[in-house]
Amino acid sequence: MPEAHYIASNAIDRDKSKCTRNIEIGTLSNIKTVWWRVDLGDIYSINVLFKNYDGYEMRQKGRIAGFSLYLSNSSISGNEILCYKDEEHLPPLNFTTTCAGYGRYVIFYNERLDEYKYPDGYQSSTVTELCEVIVNGCGEAGAYGEKCDEKCPKNCQEQRCNIINGTCVGCLPGWNGTFCEKKCPEGWYGLECKLQCFAHCKDNAFCNHVTGQCDNECADGWKGAFCDEQCLEENYGVDCKFNCSSHCRNDVPCDKQTGHCVTNRIFRKRMRKYLRMKSDTVALQDVLDSKNNHYYRVTSSTMPGYKGLMDNREKIDYQNVTSN
Repeated sequence: MPEAHYIASNAIDRDKSKCTRNIEIGTLSNIKTVWWRVDLGDIYSINVLFKNYDGYEMRQKGRIAGFSLYLSNSSISGNEILCYKDEEHLPPLNFTTTCAGYGRYVIFYNERLDEYKYPDGYQSSTVTELCEVIVNGCGEAGAYGEKCDEKCPKNCQEQRCNIINGTCVGCLPGWNGTFCEKKCPEGWYGLECKLQCFAHCKDNAFCNHVTGQCDNECADGWKGAFCDEQCLEENYGVDCKFNCSSHCRNDVPCDKQTGHCVTNRIFRKRMRKYLRMKSDTVALQDVLDSKNNHYYRVTSSTMPGYKGLMDNREKIDYQNVTSN
């Protein structure tokens, strides 16, 4: 446990005379890393005041050199976003940086690893002393600007935008663009406009750019919230709510859009087209079974006289055939 005058909360008590201090890390210690974290909100800038000792300014700079500042929405390690990384030059002991973003946590991190050669001026064994950390930002979600008097664009995800220029961190489903001001292109919808519509809306309309659903019913022969379910063999029309006639010749199924009985000639033509699409290497012929009123796929080895037909055929689903 740290001593009372070195506890972590000293860095945010607005009393510069009291600092937080970690135990030593680096070559003289088994501990190689150090971090400090504060729970906040929208962030505009971060000011860090490090401990200074008269006559030891360069040593103090060498102690904190190489530090990083991160933002994170989670207390779980691995989800941080880098805000600032100190490079080769020694940092000032009164340090301020602009860090535009949103994060529940601001995290200070530093390390001294045995296997790494650090630049000149870095202290190989070090302690970190934070006297005051001041984070400026907007306390209210959906605001940005130096005075937090501007409103984030309405289509920003979670009403979060860049606190400096108002650009959206992410967009609501159905929108894109720097300020989320553009609808998804026609035929696309959802988060980041990455989902493609099913092309079965009534009158060839495009789906809703937000939900992906058809705003004005499905095209005839289709149903479902996304109009992606084809009518069953015995149904047709709007939302598949009509029943096919039971008097079609040879019990051939009706057309899923019109409900008209499909003639054997048309059905055979559709069957041949379907088999050509499904076949890669074998020769195929369509056969209507007068007993069961189903079409079957037959390989060339059984074609002559259809010998062995009952043992070498594959039933073709009406639902697939009549849609082609």
